[in-house]
Amino acid sequence: YTGVQTLTSINGADAGNYSYAAVAGDYTVSKLALAGSISTGNSTYGSAFTTGTTRFGNAVSGDEVAAGGTVAVNTSGSTSTSGQLKAGSYTGIQSVDGSLSGTDAGNYSFAGAVGDYRVNALSLSVTGITARNKVYDTNTSATLGGNAVVAALGSDSITLSGTASGVFDTKNVGTVKTVTVSGLTLSGTDVGNYNLLQQTGLTANITKANLAVTGVAANNKVFDATRAATLGGTAAVVALGNDVVIAGGGSGLFDDAHVGTGKAVAVSGFTLSGTDAGNYSVLQPTGLMADITAAPSTPVPEPTPVTAPLSSQESRRPPEPVRNVTSQLTANLTSPLGNNQPGTPGQSSFTKNTQESGQDSGDKPSSPNPSKELAVNTTMKIGDNGPTVKIVDGGVKFPGNNQANEKDSDEI
Repeated sequence: YTGVQTLTSINGADAGNYSYAAVAGDYTVSKLALAGSISTGNSTYGSAFTTGTTRFGNAVSGDEVAAGGTVAVNTSGSTSTSGQLKAGSYTGIQSVDGSLSGTDAGNYSFAGAVGDYRVNALSLSVTGITARNKVYDTNTSATLGGNAVVAALGSDSITLSGTASGVFDTKNVGTVKTVTVSGLTLSGTDVGNYNLLQQTGLTANITKANLAVTGVAANNKVFDATRAATLGGTAAVVALGNDVVIAGGGSGLFDDAHVGTGKAVAVSGFTLSGTDAGNYSVLQPTGLMADITAAPSTPVPEPTPVTAPLSSQESRRPPEPVRNVTSQLTANLTSPLGNNQPGTPGQSSFTKNTQESGQDSGDKPSSPNPSKELAVNTTMKIGDNGPTVKIVDGGVKFPGNNQANEKDSDEI
């Protein structure tokens, strides 16, 4: 600036001895030199560079000033097989020139700045692996299939090595269960530019293991017209590893209800319980056989006879066996047309007199009259000194001590 500074007075002990005419002079305001820096820029291996931001640490607050040049990146550093700047950290490979921009840029000077740069490794994801379903086996191991591959950039030398292994999230039965893969590694000339990511998103199923019930037997039975079979023995299962599983329930049915030997018995209804029961499917016992034997016959009870009360005369009659014999004897001894038969010593003797009803016993009809009822009077002596049995007027009279005009108690 010209004439911006003026001296208008003097002072001091001898100032009075002097006169002074005001004088003017020039003034210079120098630009403030900006101390610039560039923040570390970043990129991923094989991707476009992202440059850092230029910062001025000593600019006057409120001034509008910015680096006017474009940050340039020196790519002459170490490169990979495919020509990309290798992953790593680099110092001073990005720079900005001394141009400035902004309303207050004229108040500053800037000599330019250099900064660091970082190239991050590129993540390579493994693909091509599959996870297979399995039957429950108490562990989380998963069987993998397919072919693991990675896609490196350009002509980079990369080899996928190692053995892939998988594990389920839990050992328990389930569908669409997450499988985590591990065990693969990268090798090769350009391996430093890559970060390996094991394959993700794999799922598979664990299905139930079969668990057979053993120790059960079918019991023989007597025919009861049903197919029901009773089971014996003690039901048991042998779970895998240290799993806790218990078998219970169960019932049996014969193939049919008929009598037979070695009849098949089908079993159903056994269930599983215990901490690990949900990982198993129960297999019912098979191959059981038993016999159905014939039921013993049941006698039909005889009906209880109803006995009518005996009259006083009926109760005095001879026992039934005696009356039966008498009836047979009477039939043989009596005939309306027969003659009197002489007795034989030592044997029973009898006399027989046949007459028509209503005639005297001494009258003998000249011929039988069919229209009249015949009466037979017979006296029979049993043995020489035995009692006498009389058949009087068609009735039988056994020996007895009768009173006069009293009907014999044994007369029928």
